[in-house]
Amino acid sequence: MLFYNKDMFEKAGVAAPDGTWTWDDYTKAAEELKEKLPAAGYDASSVYPMYQHGWQSVVQGFAVAQTDGAYDDFFKGDYSYLKPYYERALKWQKEGLTIDWNTVNSTKVQYQAQFGTQKAAMLPMGTWFAATLVSQQKSGDADTFNWGMAPIPQNPDEKTDQTVTFADPTGLAVSSNISGQKLAAAKEFVKWASGEKGSEALAKIGTTPAYFSDSVADTYFSTDGMANDDLSKKAWTEHKTNPENPVGAGTDTIQDVLNTVVHSGIMSGTSSIDDAIAKGTQDIKDQGVLQQ
Repeated sequence: MLFYNKDMFEKAGVAAPDGTWTWDDYTKAAEELKEKLPAAGYDASSVYPMYQHGWQSVVQGFAVAQTDGAYDDFFKGDYSYLKPYYERALKWQKEGLTIDWNTVNSTKVQYQAQFGTQKAAMLPMGTWFAATLVSQQKSGDADTFNWGMAPIPQNPDEKTDQTVTFADPTGLAVSSNISGQKLAAAKEFVKWASGEKGSEALAKIGTTPAYFSDSVADTYFSTDGMANDDLSKKAWTEHKTNPENPVGAGTDTIQDVLNTVVHSGIMSGTSSIDDAIAKGTQDIKDQGVLQQ
């Protein structure tokens, strides 16, 4: 989802997310924030409109999830769907809308500090960050300010009637070395944890469960300190969630090359987008993991 600082938007006089943004709308809002935040009292040398993680997922995860046919292309060796997402990411760096990738990696800048201390007005982040932010605002590790959650911006080149995002699951495993009453108890725990009651227990501490219901949502948004406006509730409950990583033979190998060759090469400025994708594609082909 997109976390955003309501106070920064209001003080700068910039329209906040309304649930319909594409990545182009996100870029325009960031450009407007960059222009207006200094006049609102924010330090132009240390405060940014957004924080762009150094992670592969916040470019490639959105690209594959929001581009029709990309999951098939992933295993066929066609990574052209990545290009517009990297063009935007480089634009954000070039225009100073975010700390650049090299600085993020060399100085180990952390997103919690950037957003929590109001050094960034917008942050694409997983739902679990809400619990961290609530906790840090209570402890004083984060500033006190009004914040909200919005649907993640969408691919401007695709038509969709719903928010498309990505996620990665956290699983529960039962040991193969247990039997009898221990095995029965373990299975009962997994059943409880993945059902409504276990989900309500997670929701009470601001953690997003896999199981959704009206009761779970009500519990989640009644957490003290949680953003509970209508848009935050909509962003949390209404979306199509695709897997971050296409699942199949060769996934790990492909993702590793797309990270070390493509993502790092492009974001560090050592390779052009076309050259990095071409080199990464050839390296993946050489590994022999693509579908014939």
